[in-house]
Amino acid sequence: FYLKELFDQIGQLTDETTPKYKIKNFIFEIIMFYIFNNITSKLIYDLIKFFIENFNENFSEYLLLLLSYTGIEIRKEDPENKKEV
Repeated sequence: FYLKELFDQIGQLTDETTPKYKIKNFIFEIIMFYIFNNITSKLIYDLIKFFIENFNENFSEYLLLLLSYTGIEIRKEDPENKKEV
């Protein structure tokens, strides 16, 4: 239930009034769930695609943060999806 609620909040990321620290905390939660194998790389790729589709200065920072912690692992886990991105 917690993960579903967490991913439902992705829509709030496009709101310019949301403070950066809240968004970064959200991303770190997703990273920790991935590192501890609670979510798959598919969800990480969906988040990456979301950042690319709504690309702006802030989202590029969030994308870099996400990829710096998960990039090597998602590449090992699902290299075909990496090509698509």
